[in-house]
Amino acid sequence: MNSKQIVLIGILVIGALALVGCGNQAQATSTPLSQPAPLVQPEPLAQQPGAGDLTRTNDGGAVTFTVKPLNLGDAQAPTVDFEVAMNTHSVDLAFDLSRLSLLKTDTGVEAAASVWSGPGGGHHVSGILSFPADKVTNARSLTLIIKDVSGVPERTFNWELP
Repeated sequence: MNSKQIVLIGILVIGALALVGCGNQAQATSTPLSQPAPLVQPEPLAQQPGAGDLTRTNDGGAVTFTVKPLNLGDAQAPTVDFEVAMNTHSVDLAFDLSRLSLLKTDTGVEAAASVWSGPGGGHHVSGILSFPADKVTNARSLTLIIKDVSGVPERTFNWELP
């Protein structure tokens, strides 16, 4: 290569770099920055929302539980039912929650779950967990306990009854 070719290649490289720099600058200044990105607050280990929201969550051991009572305060229902969703990206959720769950009342009564309708595995599992309603009469609060899922000895979810 002669010196004229080297100079020409150098000019082309410098010109290309200048164009790339101008293009990035133009793109950066054309995007409005009027609103900062919202801050994301970390979720606590066990979320207990206000009285109007009955959904409860619990993270731990690579599994997130979301639990929502379906019929609290329904004196005519034969069971107390909870919609339970388990989500993970790392373990198989092949758990029979009826064997791992307990419902406690503020009156000292404890009831074992009678039915878990969820599927037998996967990474995103949801179903209905039911307890006999006659065990929770006269209660003013309930605590659902789910034991031994993904290295977490006990997960608790609390509700005040209407």
